[in-house]
Amino acid sequence: MVRFIVRMLVSGAAVFGVAYFSNGALLHVDGWLAAFVFALILGFVNGFLRPIVQLLALPLSILTLGIFALLINLGLFYLAAAMTPGVQTVGFWQSIAAALIIAFFNGLASWTTERGDHH
Repeated sequence: MVRFIVRMLVSGAAVFGVAYFSNGALLHVDGWLAAFVFALILGFVNGFLRPIVQLLALPLSILTLGIFALLINLGLFYLAAAMTPGVQTVGFWQSIAAALIIAFFNGLASWTTERGDHH
């Protein structure tokens, strides 16, 4: 439970940080609450929908050498933003950049929380 809370705090901070430090150029978020709600929804979407969609689209992902998987992830990012009041995407390339930055910090949080369990 502590790992989940840490991951959501890092994810919410990453979402807010992307919006704040880009001055809304990559992602527009109406405050901390919207950032954390978006982080929760994005976590849910990635945890439950992403594996199903990726499995269904596996032949197309193989055919495009993984590029379609990137589009799936971007689509899920757009879906989470559309489901979250106070969060708006800015554009295609900006959303890719925002999603990559957020994914980097989420991965870092996952790595550090899992790393602590092994020692």
